[in-house]
Amino acid sequence: MKKEYDIAIVGGGLVGASLACCLSKSGYRIVVLEKTPINSDLQPSYDERGLALSLASCRILDAIGMWDDISKNCVPIKNIHVSDRGNTGIVRLDAKEIGLEAMGYVVVASTLGKGLMNRVGEIIKDYEPEDCHNKGFVIIIGEGTSKFYLDTVK
Repeated sequence: MKKEYDIAIVGGGLVGASLACCLSKSGYRIVVLEKTPINSDLQPSYDERGLALSLASCRILDAIGMWDDISKNCVPIKNIHVSDRGNTGIVRLDAKEIGLEAMGYVVVASTLGKGLMNRVGEIIKDYEPEDCHNKGFVIIIGEGTSKFYLDTVK
């Protein structure tokens, strides 16, 4: 049987899960192909790195209903200092001086990942967990109802 989707997102890490959340109300038939089980601690992009999110990224997270969940675990970026060692030019930016609470925020990747997985858990239409060593995982978002597996390669 032929499976048809409008959009296939390969990978459900930080970028793939974010894109799926952003497109979830678009009306497109979307499939996310991911080898790591949903809500698994095995997702390599949900590690302990600190991520600096621009103010625009924070607004996108707010628009997809995630900002309230993760903002309490974020640290505001109130000052930015840009310089080049050995050169005289520098730029200093202060959020208050430009009328902002913050110019962005720092969040731990695992915190953002948990927020994304919670949101993905709310919007998925279908999910087929299988043995991750033998088969891939398929998360179907939108109106698509067919299931298929993506064989993973080690």
